[in-house]
Amino acid sequence: MIKFALLLLIGLSVPSVATAEVRVAGRHLIIFTAQPDELFGSYLLGIENTSKESAKDSLKIMIPLETVDFRAVEGVDADHLKLSEKGSLTMEREFKAGMNFTGLDFLVSAQFGRASMTFVPPYPIEELSLLVHQRSKLKISGSNIKLVGTMDLQQGKFDRYLLENIQPGVHLQLAVAGIPVSRTLFWWIGGGFAAILLIAVGIFTKRTWPTNMGRGEV
Repeated sequence: MIKFALLLLIGLSVPSVATAEVRVAGRHLIIFTAQPDELFGSYLLGIENTSKESAKDSLKIMIPLETVDFRAVEGVDADHLKLSEKGSLTMEREFKAGMNFTGLDFLVSAQFGRASMTFVPPYPIEELSLLVHQRSKLKISGSNIKLVGTMDLQQGKFDRYLLENIQPGVHLQLAVAGIPVSRTLFWWIGGGFAAILLIAVGIFTKRTWPTNMGRGEV
């Protein structure tokens, strides 16, 4: 899956907010997976160093505003990523000459099987591909998003959603449904239903008591 993702990212590059030597590629990819009450995203992108030598640079990286945790992925050290108090993420590292494939994993909380995310990209994005495994039953929704088909990867079949021509600073709203719900929530719902049922039974029983009960009459 990772090898396929890297191939998908190879293509046209577009300038970023960084120096003229270091550019963020125009094609981006997020692979979503889930476990009870949590949604994981693996965000992969390409960064091109157009010079002939390695160059150190600092780039702002897109991450959902609702992120509760994140971690570096292959080729990125934890100290390369810095989160500001305002929630923006910066990657500062050495980029070799040519195309550098990089990214990060992020975690978003879900409620009742649904997670909402707000992305504010600091760079233009030509294509943003979103992948979910068909067996996961995850469904993605959002403005201008479209399901463009399936992809056969080593891990199985994936549904591919696509967003195009995203401008910097745009608030991109996405939602993922079909996230597993924890057993704790089922117990909570079951307990609440049981409590309502007991109250209803109590009221019903009270209303059907004989009117002469408690008066000493036989």
